[in-house]
Amino acid sequence: MNDELAPAWKALSDGTRRRILDLLHQRPMTTGSIAGSFEMSRIAVMKHLAVLARAGLVLSQKRGRERWHYLNFVPLRQIYERWLDPERGRWAEALVGLKRRAEGNVQMTAVRNDDRNRLAIDIAEEIAIAAPPGDVFAALTAEPGAWWGKPYTSDGATALVLEPTIGGRFYERWGRDGGALLAQVSKILPSRRLELTGRLHFGVVLGVADFILEPAGDETLLRFTHRAVGDIGDISTGMIGAAWQILLGQQLKGFVETGERRGIDGSS
Repeated sequence: MNDELAPAWKALSDGTRRRILDLLHQRPMTTGSIAGSFEMSRIAVMKHLAVLARAGLVLSQKRGRERWHYLNFVPLRQIYERWLDPERGRWAEALVGLKRRAEGNVQMTAVRNDDRNRLAIDIAEEIAIAAPPGDVFAALTAEPGAWWGKPYTSDGATALVLEPTIGGRFYERWGRDGGALLAQVSKILPSRRLELTGRLHFGVVLGVADFILEPAGDETLLRFTHRAVGDIGDISTGMIGAAWQILLGQQLKGFVETGERRGIDGSS
């Protein structure tokens, strides 16, 4: 039987590769920074990174003269969903939390952005959606409330609106008269790209979320990045990456492919 998660399992079987993922869970890193964390050659580290990349666990981007590597949460989430149903998952989280508290090893805050040159949020994800780019773009812009919802909105939010034009607002409605601005459209190219600039509820930050759509046979490859400077508060970039994976890799994907509405104005 063909197991699409087999490459991920194989990659995770090696302790060095698991350690690399631990490092990338804290923040994206360059090849040199990762290599500097191990007592082995840079070439050996690059071979491990290549295995992780082939398994889809790591995404890499060239920025200037350096290559940056990001943890991709999608395969990890697929492994989690395959072996844990939601009810057992909640029990497992509770037990793990109890164990950490008992050991006095709870990390309550994020890795702080003490270095002013370091991005507070630096996330990259790739998600395949079984639909043409036009359908994915329409879901992003015309019906954000069909897939974007609680707990990633304010408690009082009743709807989400995105104005698909340069300078257009992406905002929450709070009943008839209230609301909150999440971001503004800074780049837009129908069926190909949407860029949002603003807080997006992630702390006191100035961030840019970029959605690039590429046709890939019968699918659309959504290349997503989110970068921000500022204070993200008592959360980690890993938690923010996981939130985006749920919003895009599950809820947006599910809405486009099956019509399932799990957002703030959804039926489920």
